[in-house]
Amino acid sequence: MGGPVISLGPLLVDLAGKSIAPDERELLHSSAIGGVVLFSRNYESPEQLASLTREIHALRSPPLLIAVDQEGGRIQRFRLGFTALPSARALGVHWEKDRAEARKLAQCSGWVAGLELRSAGLDICFAPVVDLWQKTSDVIGDRAFSSSPKAVTELALSWVRGSRAWRSLRDA
Repeated sequence: MGGPVISLGPLLVDLAGKSIAPDERELLHSSAIGGVVLFSRNYESPEQLASLTREIHALRSPPLLIAVDQEGGRIQRFRLGFTALPSARALGVHWEKDRAEARKLAQCSGWVAGLELRSAGLDICFAPVVDLWQKTSDVIGDRAFSSSPKAVTELALSWVRGSRAWRSLRDA
């Protein structure tokens, strides 16, 4: 954490590739920037990711926040070397059969995501999606647990409880 002391700004930005380009490095020193959102294009391996997050955190003090969408199912930015997480909808379908077990599975999914992301140096996970599932919404689709507000609430809380076991990780 040898970088300059600059308060965190309101903007999250992304990177073009698997390392920080010189123009991106300059941008990340701007007081308007508060963090970086990573995507699949920024990922090669757990080791490369840990190196990238260390480099981002070392740029400034306090360190920039680093975030990702690691929801499970089709929205899982880091795959190779990370656990394949079930989609929220898969957990919602399980809820219809066994609510207690679905809550445990959601908590375990959050726990695994929290462990793996925290170990790689990430600060924020934009998961779980707390939206209602609808057949007509392809955008949300299997990213939502259920059409039932009760199921969505309970499964989302369970997921967050699991991820919070790794205290430093924040959830959206």
